[in-house]
Amino acid sequence: MSQVYPVIDYELCTACGQCVEACPTGALQMVEGRPELAEPEVCAYCADCEDLCPNGAIGLPYEIEFEPEQSSGERDVAATDRAD
Repeated sequence: MSQVYPVIDYELCTACGQCVEACPTGALQMVEGRPELAEPEVCAYCADCEDLCPNGAIGLPYEIEFEPEQSSGERDVAATDRAD
C-alpha cells in the first residue's frame, strides 16, 4: 500500500494555524507563515487537522485496496440457485 497524506488547499487556507496546533505528532508545522506537512513520516492520519480546519482546507484522501480473489472452487449458491 502506498502512503497517503493530508492535502492542504492553499486557496481555502487562511493560515490560522489551528491545524498545526491540533496535530498531535508535529507532522504539520508553520513554514513561511502557512501550514505545511513538514514531517509526513510521523503523520498519524488521525484527522484532527481536517476536523478543526474552519475553512475545510485540509482533506484526508483515502485509498481503497481490494484483496485478491481467492479461488475456493465453491460457488455462491444463494446468489445463483432459485426456486421456480
